[in-house]
Amino acid sequence: MAQSNIHWHIEDSPEAVTRAVLARLKAAAEEAIAARGRFVVALSGGNTPKAVYRALGADESVDLSRWILLYADDRCLPVGDPERNDVAVLDSGMAERAGAHLPMPAQLGPEKAAQAYALMIAPFLPLDVAYLGVGPDGHTASLFPEHDLDPVATVVAVHDSPKPPPERVSLGLSTLTDARQRIVELVGASKRGLVDRWHGGESLPIGLACMNGADVYLDHDAGRGLGDRISANVPSREA
Repeated sequence: MAQSNIHWHIEDSPEAVTRAVLARLKAAAEEAIAARGRFVVALSGGNTPKAVYRALGADESVDLSRWILLYADDRCLPVGDPERNDVAVLDSGMAERAGAHLPMPAQLGPEKAAQAYALMIAPFLPLDVAYLGVGPDGHTASLFPEHDLDPVATVVAVHDSPKPPPERVSLGLSTLTDARQRIVELVGASKRGLVDRWHGGESLPIGLACMNGADVYLDHDAGRGLGDRISANVPSREA
């Protein structure tokens, strides 16, 4: 059965998805800062969110000084390795303008990094926003369908990832489900089957992470085929 608390927003293009996600993140930040004086967001890796990071880094009208930047996951690679998720954020200029930037110490290896990061981020939980991507297999962060998913750990050590490198660190399901909001972004025809499976109610890591609801932004290539199944959701048109 499809999750009724997932709000699907189909945009005209990947660029429109970027604009919509930017608008949603900015609105969430304003709400959080007004309520609690800070905005705590977990950032994801992959190619899709890089446009959002570049836009935020370049937009000096956005005051990032009260943004606390955490990470949904990272690869156990040396600091500065271009395959690490934190490198894209550093390259965007976001980190140097943020109130705090807390990359995962993934270079320590999965277990030590998970333990250290759980302690590091404890003062900033629950997240205001978990900003998530989704793989074609339904994984999110580094929570994969092939793995047993710990339902309570704040941060988990990941071994034998089906995607290289095999060792990673990831926020746990409890951290993602406890977030005040989840914003999910996916684009491209390669995600169309995944969208159908998720919307159709298949048990996937992304569905488990979003059991408490999410706003999902996708382009027409990813969303083609949903048709009238999401007709009750008006496509977002944030500028």
